[in-house]
Amino acid sequence: MNAGVLLVDVDGVTLPLCRGEYEAAARRVLEAFGYTAIGFVYRLSASRGVHVAVWVSPEPELQYVPLLQYLLGSDPARECINYERIRRGVDINVLFSGRKRVHKTGGLKCRPELMCPGLVKMIELAGKIGIERVELRGGCARS
Repeated sequence: MNAGVLLVDVDGVTLPLCRGEYEAAARRVLEAFGYTAIGFVYRLSASRGVHVAVWVSPEPELQYVPLLQYLLGSDPARECINYERIRRGVDINVLFSGRKRVHKTGGLKCRPELMCPGLVKMIELAGKIGIERVELRGGCARS
């Protein structure tokens, strides 16, 4: 099985997490694109949020990774930067590398209200076929 990983940066989420709801919705989004979620791993981020690694099969083509990560609830600005990094032939998801130093974005800046036109177009197309962004919510009762 050829699997890949999607790295989702969710800001402003508190513990406990609504994992069951999130995973069910994320599976539906991925299945709409022909992917199967194999597993989910959650880790608290240093900046009041959660990082989610979602293993999927088959491995997504690189140009679709920012769209899929955005639809799985990742920070829009991060996915905009990832989209631009792909367009420029630069490695994406460097902010998840675990290094202690701050990674430079190569001059790339993005605000959600000024999101990259290419990524916006992919998001709009997903919406037209009924695929909406998933949210990982906090504050759920433990089950």
